Amino acid sequence: METKRLGNIGEAMTQMEFVTRGIPLYLPFGENEKTDMIIDLNGDLKRVQCKTSEEFKNNKIVWKISSRTSSGCHKYTKKDVDFFALYNLESKIHILVPIEDLKGRYTLVVSIPFKKSKNQNDPINWENYTFDKILKIPKLDKS
Repeated sequence: METKRLGNIGEAMTQMEFVTRGIPLYLPFGENEKTDMIIDLNGDLKRVQCKTSEEFKNNKIVWKISSRTSSGCHKYTKKDVDFFALYNLESKIHILVPIEDLKGRYTLVVSIPFKKSKNQNDPINWENYTFDKILKIPKLDKS
């Protein structure tokens, strides 16, 4: 799938997660911003960068959590974003990870189900980063 379309899907799915919880969100104007959206958590504005991966192979999802620029590869910092919203198209797994928990990585690999690998430093258990667990705000009643 073309990368722009893939990114649009991940952003739309992330917007849905916030809107269905009644969380106000704001969208920056233009394509060259480091933040895809800003959410309002009870008056505390948080910047969110969305990343979408397409494949789910060998029980692993790989997300690239950096971006390409004309001068090379940009690694996001706390000055750029507060959260990464990570969506996988094939598995439908969608997580919200505070940037501090990514510890300067360029990519994030998660195993489904979670298992600690000796080749991976500080593996992240994706189940600890669901929107429900991070936000602690339930989706609005569907009735």
